[in-house]
Amino acid sequence: VVHIKELDSNGNDLRLIFCPIHKNETLKYFCATCNMPICSTCATTDHGRVGHEFISLSDAGK
Repeated sequence: VVHIKELDSNGNDLRLIFCPIHKNETLKYFCATCNMPICSTCATTDHGRVGHEFISLSDAGK
């Protein structure tokens, strides 16, 4: 359950979730190829290879 104070005016969750690999990076993207949320560093390294498709987490939640 998400408290109303943790949502913005559009109903989006404002809590930050950090990458388990890159501890200081927040999860901002979703790799559709691997079916997992990723951070910016993940997007440019492991998931930056050809064939990986990713979108923003906000778009993935729609």
